[in-house]
Amino acid sequence: MDKRIRRHIRRFDGNGALSKDGESVGTVRYQVDVWQNLIVIPSGEELPGTKHLEIDVDHGLDPVRLWQEGATFRLHFEDGRYLDGYLDGRRFIPGGQLMNADGTRAD
Repeated sequence: MDKRIRRHIRRFDGNGALSKDGESVGTVRYQVDVWQNLIVIPSGEELPGTKHLEIDVDHGLDPVRLWQEGATFRLHFEDGRYLDGYLDGRRFIPGGQLMNADGTRAD
């Protein structure tokens, strides 16, 4: 029987920005943990699966108002990449793919 595991592969942090509908909402401090899902087959070989991002952001926004509005945001990272998603308190929940500044999909 195959075994499934999750491995922490990278952490990065920095200062970024949040926008909503193309308008700047404010600056944020973010921390991103990247996790890799793996399938371990009976021979012991690990087959890579999907990656999962866990993102914490420090922001000065009203979380109750955001929840009521159901706001979708774009989180802009220092290196130009961005990610669309939602805020749940300090957690940023990805709602799409991590993208490069030029609009192509990031790895």
